[in-house]
Order: sequence, then C-alpha cells, then structure tokens
Amino acid sequence: MFWIDVEVPVIVCSRENDQYVPKQQTQIVKVLATPTGNEARKVIKNFEELAKANTELCLAKNNETTCYASVPDYWQTRSPQKPQLAIQYAENLGNGKIGRSRWTLIIPHYRYGKSHQAKFPDYEKGSYRGVQVLKDNSKIIVWCKSDTECLRVLNALKQYVDPDYLKGIEPPETTKSNRTYKEISVTPTLCQFFPLGQKDTVPEWSKKLRDKK
Repeated sequence: MFWIDVEVPVIVCSRENDQYVPKQQTQIVKVLATPTGNEARKVIKNFEELAKANTELCLAKNNETTCYASVPDYWQTRSPQKPQLAIQYAENLGNGKIGRSRWTLIIPHYRYGKSHQAKFPDYEKGSYRGVQVLKDNSKIIVWCKSDTECLRVLNALKQYVDPDYLKGIEPPETTKSNRTYKEISVTPTLCQFFPLGQKDTVPEWSKKLRDKK
C-alpha cells in the first residue's frame, strides 16, 4: 500500500473593487494508490464539485439581498444526505479586525441548536491537512500550520458532533501538502446549519459569531 500526490482545485473568494471574485488555486492531496486509479478520480471529482459550488457561492455574495455564506461539503456517500454545520472563517488581523477572504469548515452531525453558545476555535491555517473520519464515513477536514495544530482543532470540533457518530472511530490523520501555503491566523465569523445536506443549499438557520468590524 502506498500513497500518491493528486492535484485538486480549490476556490478562494476575495473582494476586489467592491466585488467578490472567485479565484481558483490548486493544492496537492495524498490519495491511496489503487490499480484502477478509481480513488484518485473520486477525490478529484469531489474537489471539482466543491470548487463549482464555492464559485457560485462567491459570486452570490455580490447580491446584497440574497447572500448565503456557506454551502454543504461533499460526501463520499451521497445517500442518505447528512446534516452539517458550516462555519465561515476569516483572517484574524488583530485588534478586532478581519480580512476579506473566507474559508468554510464543515462539522457533520452537529449536535446543538441555534441558541447554543458555541466556542469554535481560532487556529493557525497552513499546509497540513487533518482529517477525522466519523462512524458513517463523513469527515471533519482542517488545514493548519502543523500536525499538532490539526489535532488540536479537530479535538476541539469533535465536541460539537452527535456522540453516536464518535463511537469506535479511529484517531485523526494528518498529512503535509507538497506545496507551501501562507500561514495565517483565522477566526470564526458565521455558522449555518444545513439539516438536509446537499438537498437544500439554503441554511435552516444562520448565526453570527462576532461583532462586525
């Protein structure tokens, strides 16, 4: 058994001249090598679908009357759809200020409601990919500056998952990308709950996680 590097597309949504602009970048992820290459093709397809959704989402932000800040993540198994919470993160510039770019982190099977005062972690974003696979094969995925930071963030996020999906799971895994990504501090700004997964990309509820500055 060995791993191969696969190049996949990702979208960064930036604000330029008062307009949100989606910019496609690439990143390298490690995939288990198979004789047919099916696993690599599956991973590439999933990332392509997510990039397309995030492109549409970024452009939708230019419409002031209808703006949804997050979309459901992709799933290895699409049926049945899985409920999930999307947490929007922004660069933490210090002194209560944040940058314009946004990244979305997904928590499958979120266990709380809108009224719960969640304390999602700030973290240092970077080139290490951390993955926690849950009981039904859904995943929490984070990108951090080190494997230690990945593990810290994943452990902090697992407390918000329905305990039934944490039973008997394996420890999280971390891998280092072959490319170097900018290391920045990020902070949560907004969360949105999607009870039907990809069946409905309009969230059931949204909640701001910080005062606007």
